[in-house]
Amino acid sequence: MARANTHKSSAEEPSKILEQYGRSIIPRAAVVAIPYVGSTIDVLLSGKASRRWQERVMSLLDELRIRLGKIEESQIDKGFLSSDEFEQLIIRVFQALQSSHGHEKITYFAEILSKVATKGSPRDERAERYITLVNELTGLHIRIIKLFAERRESSLSKGRTEEIIIFGAKEISEILSVSQEQIEAFCSDLVARSLLYDPQLGLADYRRGSYALHPSAVPFTEFLNLSAAAQQGR
Repeated sequence: MARANTHKSSAEEPSKILEQYGRSIIPRAAVVAIPYVGSTIDVLLSGKASRRWQERVMSLLDELRIRLGKIEESQIDKGFLSSDEFEQLIIRVFQALQSSHGHEKITYFAEILSKVATKGSPRDERAERYITLVNELTGLHIRIIKLFAERRESSLSKGRTEEIIIFGAKEISEILSVSQEQIEAFCSDLVARSLLYDPQLGLADYRRGSYALHPSAVPFTEFLNLSAAAQQGR
């Protein structure tokens, strides 16, 4: 019995420590005094990180409420909403919000969840992949992808057939006011995720620095409404 009580006490100890930490000034002062990492550790121990996560979740729920409120009830797949698959998607988003910050990403997560809630939406691994991509991509990654999505949207709006959308690293650099070296690095990230590809690869007069929208990126940009026209139509 004594051993069981000791085990229970040990299990409860971390929560008690955090509770005491939040009420005590001296330990917090000692933690903050640690060079470089003190402030970060203080945020985690004081529960600020948890509160920030809760704020992100609440913001997500608010965005989700707005989107679902615009959808007719007849379009909602209620059977899917009660499935384990949908539950896992929500859990994946909640987990992503622990490390993701910025309202833009929250809107993308809400867009994904609201889309999969409707009838006829993708019910394979694409939704999970989109959640992963949004979580992993930075703001600059998304700004680059938006350029391709907007150029494609502009081309289609003029009645042109589907065509390969190509940007050079120098052109992207000038449009986004970011160094060409940084653009090339971030575009390489997007190539690795099959969102862009090098259209010059394999040519006899190959020159690096050109990027095209990968076919698999088209449904991704459409699903998240990344083009300017789609953003305005919300």
